[in-house]
Amino acid sequence: MTVFKQIALNGAVLKEVPFKREFELQGYLMAHPELLSLMEGNSDFDVKELIGVERKLKHGRVDMVVEYESGKIAIVELKRGEIVMADYDQLAGYLNDVSKVKGWNALQDYKIQNEDFDEQVSKRNMFGVLVGRSFAKDVMESLRTPVKHGSIINGLTIRRYRTDDNEYLMTEMISNFSVKDHQKYLVEGDGPFGKGRMVLAAIKAYVQKHRDVKYDSLASEKLFPAKLRGTKGKWGCVSLLNDAKRLAGRTGRKRHFLDEDDVITLKDGTRIVVSSQWGIGNIDEFIKRAAGLGVKIERVKTAKS
Repeated sequence: MTVFKQIALNGAVLKEVPFKREFELQGYLMAHPELLSLMEGNSDFDVKELIGVERKLKHGRVDMVVEYESGKIAIVELKRGEIVMADYDQLAGYLNDVSKVKGWNALQDYKIQNEDFDEQVSKRNMFGVLVGRSFAKDVMESLRTPVKHGSIINGLTIRRYRTDDNEYLMTEMISNFSVKDHQKYLVEGDGPFGKGRMVLAAIKAYVQKHRDVKYDSLASEKLFPAKLRGTKGKWGCVSLLNDAKRLAGRTGRKRHFLDEDDVITLKDGTRIVVSSQWGIGNIDEFIKRAAGLGVKIERVKTAKS
């Protein structure tokens, strides 16, 4: 028996053109990292930066390392054809054996203040993404099974098609993360706020309690340093207003609360703004720090995630 499959788009026949080698697929993803975003409508899982390619491990080599907006980091394993269970197990091995990854220079900046790196990885701030043309049946079942213990692995299929004039991609993402976190918070009894607005309210509350605080102190290790967000600190939890505006103008994307009502003016006249980039991967660390500084934050119990 012969099965013939044909796909047409607006009358044009699409011819599948598979990636011939893994490095060709790798190059395509390096040029289009947004394809590795995991959830539509959830910015926590938008790709922030590609931070490693062909990273050596003790017993292997990882194709790509990607950082997401939430601060989470993914190890990406690429296969140009069908992904089988051996590929799934290989990636799970990279994630489960912390000793293989904790020495990477590329990940040392990911170490969160006052926490051991091994413990941080065990909290699933690292996860896996398998990328290929298709998945074997047993791999598909594993990807669709909610993870209670061990490493979280997500799947992405990419199939490339061409017509005489254009090229098209057909993708399918299987995400093993839960839906968007809708948790709300109270800050000093006010609210409720979502994650980003909660951080803004908490830092405003701290400034109101410490009117003499200066910007350098506010952004210091003792208070609200950039790395508290769990990323490499390219912009801070708090930033000078003009610096944040320049960053938004240069990148075309706002990463701070820039509306006039959200700007905080310190006693010495310095105008600062608060980062809006908060997700499930870094919000707990902020809450711990704020609580230690005397700012009361409560989760609204009726909220559902």
